[in-house]
Amino acid sequence: GPPPVYLGFGSMPDPDPASTTRTLVDAVVRVGCRAVIGAGWAALGDGPLPEGVIAIEAVSHPTLFPRCAAVVHHGGAGTTTTAGRAGVPQLVVPHIADQFYWARRVTQLGVSVPVMTRRRLDAAGLAAALETILENEIVAERARDLGDRLRAEAAASDPVRALVG
Repeated sequence: GPPPVYLGFGSMPDPDPASTTRTLVDAVVRVGCRAVIGAGWAALGDGPLPEGVIAIEAVSHPTLFPRCAAVVHHGGAGTTTTAGRAGVPQLVVPHIADQFYWARRVTQLGVSVPVMTRRRLDAAGLAAALETILENEIVAERARDLGDRLRAEAAASDPVRALVG
């Protein structure tokens, strides 16, 4: 099938994971896309899920993200960089601290669209952002270009490659 959207908030806890899971599922059902929900510290994805939506525990983001249509995440520096290297559009739903910076930055780079903060997250808003990003070829192209640049920079600064190259 078509590439899924990944949705996960990593190390961010959640006081009501069932409600957050419903929000995420409602959004992807509205859009009509397949989805992978990362349980993370919030234990998202517990309970019955519709066809085309699965929940997973720990996973290698560098392996999964390039196979996704988009990545929805909390905006941690590591997750933002990994999604960037994957070359896919991303939606950052910031929870705390520097995550707000990363949300603005990916929007400035043109690989995202503005999304609401975690506190304001709802299915309608998330669905609208997903529809916008999944249908926007320019955002997808910018994300691919950013991924190419980030992978090239990582390869050029790899200390092991420098020793054996």
